[in-house]
Amino acid sequence: MARKIPVFLLVWCAIALGPLPTLAQEGAPKHAIAESDEPKGQASDQSAQEAIEEAKETTDEAIEAAKQTILEAIARAKEIASSIVETEKEVTERALDKAKEATGILDKASEAAREVLDKAKQATEEVLQKAKEAAQSSTDVAEKDSSAAVKDRQVQLTNADVENLVERSYQYVAMYNVNNKFALKQGGWNICDPDTELKDHTMREIARPNNDTLYLACMLDLRTDPVILEIPAFDSKYVSLMVTGYDHYVNIPMATRLGDFRKPEKILFYTARTEGYSGEPVEGVDRIFEATGDFVSAVFRVMPHANDPERFKRIVEQMQSMKLVTLSEYRGGETKPIDDITFPPVGKTDADIFENNLLEVMQFVFNHTTFDSDNQMDQAVLAAYKPLGVEPGKPYDASQVAKIDGKRFRETAERVQRKWLGSLTALDDLRPRIFQPKGQTDIEAVLAVSIIGPIGVPQEEAVYPQVVTMDGEPMNAMKDYVIRMTKDELPPAGAFWSVTLYDLDQGFFIPNDRKKYSVGENASMKMNEDGGIEIYIAAEKPDGVPEENWLPIERKDIALSPQMRIYVPDLEKMKTWKAPKAEKLPQ
Repeated sequence: MARKIPVFLLVWCAIALGPLPTLAQEGAPKHAIAESDEPKGQASDQSAQEAIEEAKETTDEAIEAAKQTILEAIARAKEIASSIVETEKEVTERALDKAKEATGILDKASEAAREVLDKAKQATEEVLQKAKEAAQSSTDVAEKDSSAAVKDRQVQLTNADVENLVERSYQYVAMYNVNNKFALKQGGWNICDPDTELKDHTMREIARPNNDTLYLACMLDLRTDPVILEIPAFDSKYVSLMVTGYDHYVNIPMATRLGDFRKPEKILFYTARTEGYSGEPVEGVDRIFEATGDFVSAVFRVMPHANDPERFKRIVEQMQSMKLVTLSEYRGGETKPIDDITFPPVGKTDADIFENNLLEVMQFVFNHTTFDSDNQMDQAVLAAYKPLGVEPGKPYDASQVAKIDGKRFRETAERVQRKWLGSLTALDDLRPRIFQPKGQTDIEAVLAVSIIGPIGVPQEEAVYPQVVTMDGEPMNAMKDYVIRMTKDELPPAGAFWSVTLYDLDQGFFIPNDRKKYSVGENASMKMNEDGGIEIYIAAEKPDGVPEENWLPIERKDIALSPQMRIYVPDLEKMKTWKAPKAEKLPQ
C-alpha cells in the first residue's frame, strides 16, 4: 500500500537543500538592474520596449529555472523521503519480524516454563507421595515393632506378673463395676436416687449391700462442671456421707458422729481435671471437696428408724428433698452437656472384666483418676500397665495394646477371690486400714474389701465382723445354724448393729418370700428375757423362734456368709469384744 509522505519530511528536505536561488544568483543581467536605476525619462521608447522584452524573457527564463529547480528539489525530497519511508518500513518490518520472533521465543519459553512447572509439580507430588509412603512405612514398621514388642512382653508375662496386675487392678475393676452399674440403674450421672425402703435381693449392683440403712446415692460426673449437693438436716441417729471414685479410696467428709446433718448445708465437689474451676470459694457454699476421680459416688447412709413409722416417713421425705445442681446452674447459667462420652461395658461380675475388657477399662480409669507421683500404690499400678501400652492420657486403641490372655487373667482373678473369701476373719486384722482415704491404706487392705464387699466405711463409722462356725467348717444352706449372744456379748455400737446373711460367692442377699435378709434394730429383732438374742438361719422357722429373728434359706448347696455391722463402734471396747460364732443345729 502507497504511503502518504509526511509534510514534516518535505519541510525537512527543503531545509536540507538550502534556500532557493534568487534572480541575481541565477544570472540576471546587471545592466537591466542598472537600467532600472536610471531615470525613466531618459530612456527611449524602443530601448524601453527592448528592455521590457529582454526583462520579460529573462524573467520567464528565471521563472522556468526556478520552477525547474523547485521541481528538482521536490523530486529530490520525494526521493529522500521515499528512501526514509522505505528505510522506516524496512526497519518497522524488521522490528515486526524481530517482535514476532521474540513472541515466538516467549511462547516457546512459556511452554517450556509450563512443562518445567508441570514436571516440578509432578516431581513434588512424587516426592511427597514417596515421603508419605516412607512415613507410613516407618509408622507401620514402628507399629509392627511396637506391636511385636508388646506381644513379646505379653508372652513374657509370668504368673507372678499376671497376679500382680490382677491384685493392683482389682480395686479399680470392682469400683468401675459398682459406680457404673449404679449410674446405669439410676438413669445416668448427676442424678440422686433416694431409697424409700430397705434394699432387697434384687439389689445386684454391689456385693454385700446393707439392709439396715437407707441409701441416698448421688452419681457425679465432675469433668465439665463442679457439682453442688444441697443437703437437708436429718432426723436420724446415724447419717454419713461416703465419697469414692474408681480408685476405691474412701472419704467421709460428713457424719453425725462429727456433729453434721443438724442443719442444711451445701457441699461442692470437683477434681483436678474439672473444667474452669480450681477449688476457689463459692458464695453460699459451705464445703468444698476435691475428689480423686471424675466419676464418683457420693453415698449417704441414713438410719431409717424403721420401727417408728412416723419418723421413718419423715426421714424418707428429707432424703427426697436432696437437690443436685452444677456450679453453672447454681450461678444462674445453663447445664453443661455430659453425654459426650462412651463407657466401656461393665461386667456381670468382676471376673468378666478381667477376661473380656480389662485393658479398655483400665485405660478409661487411668484417664479419669488422679495419680500422685509420691504415692507408692499409684505408681506401682501405672508401672505395671505401662509395658502393656496403657498409660494415663492415651486413647484406648486395641491395636496398640498388648493382646493379653483374658482367660488366664480371669482364672487368676478367681483364684485371688477364693483366697480372700476363704479367710474372711482376716478383715478383723485389717480393720484399721480398710475403707480409708488415699495414703492411709495399703494394697492388701484395698484388695480384700474390693473382693469381699466394696465401698464400706472406715472403722470410726462402722466395723464389719464376720460370723464363722464354731467348728471352723464353712457354712452351707444344706445345714441350719443359730447365732447366740447374751446381753454382755452384744456389739458395742454407738448407733446400732445388725447381722445380714449373704451367699459367700457373690455377696448377695439370700432370696426369700418374706424379704428378710437381716436382723437388727431397723430390719426388726426381738431380744430375749435376759436382754440377749438368738438369731436362726434355717430353711424352716424353728418352733418358738420369733419371726423377727429368723433368716430363711433355701435347702440347696449354697455357701453362706453372715456378716455383722456395728455402726459408730466403741473402738476401745472393740479391742476385747469377740464376734459370736454360728452353731450348727442338729438335723
